[in-house]
Amino acid sequence: MTRSRPLRLALVAALVLAGPAAARAPTDAAGLAFAADPVADCDRLAAWATDPQREAAPVAGPTLSAEPARAACTAAVAERPDLPRLRFQLARALWRLGDQDIAYALLEQAAQQGSPAAYLVIGSLFEAGEHVRQDDVVALLHYLEAARRGAPEGLKAAAGIWGDPQNPSHDARLAATAQGALDPRVIADW
Repeated sequence: MTRSRPLRLALVAALVLAGPAAARAPTDAAGLAFAADPVADCDRLAAWATDPQREAAPVAGPTLSAEPARAACTAAVAERPDLPRLRFQLARALWRLGDQDIAYALLEQAAQQGSPAAYLVIGSLFEAGEHVRQDDVVALLHYLEAARRGAPEGLKAAAGIWGDPQNPSHDARLAATAQGALDPRVIADW
């Protein structure tokens, strides 16, 4: 009998004794089941309704479980750094956890990779002057890039700037082409 055979027998016995419990998916601290795929977990825990690249049902901001999403999305970004939506979703979780500096850096990276959702959120941050200096021109550029990359909400957000008579970028004709301004609840949910 080789030395490894008793070890294998012990492992088989442990699995048999454990029964169905051994086949259950691992869970996070909140008891949510995790799949073996961190990308699917990140999508399931942090997908944003306004992201045209999302691949799972959206998670509303107030119901986002930030810590499990952070863990899943960190693993997902490590596994698939080429997917900008994962960086965006990690940024979303970190923002909710109060780590705005890292979240903002991830938003910029996701935008550089082509994430329309990241462009939209960065635009809203510049428009509001939240975490960055207030700059409607930079906001407008980000909104238009979001629209160009497939987020129609970008054009509606731009219309909010164009439609404001107090704004130097005011242009009623352009605002009218957007068919209404963006509902502020869209961005508030990110």
